[in-house]
Amino acid sequence: MTLGWHIGALQGSRCYYKEGGGGGFHSMMRVYPDASAASVVMANATAFDVGGCLDAADALLLAVEGGVATGREAIGTEGGR
Repeated sequence: MTLGWHIGALQGSRCYYKEGGGGGFHSMMRVYPDASAASVVMANATAFDVGGCLDAADALLLAVEGGVATGREAIGTEGGR
């Protein structure tokens, strides 16, 4: 990993992110300053799609306004199926 951060966005929310890896691991961290949220994935497989994993997880995180909810709450299935 280098010392620089990248700037990106997911669903219109600005984020700063850092991705890195080496022999046998791959990781990514994202910080969403406007949402006061951050996410991290660390995998023990070089080929694991950390970006795709965080895209899915962060979409749920960013869908919730005013706090963090469980996946069930974020996708609107709280209290039933």
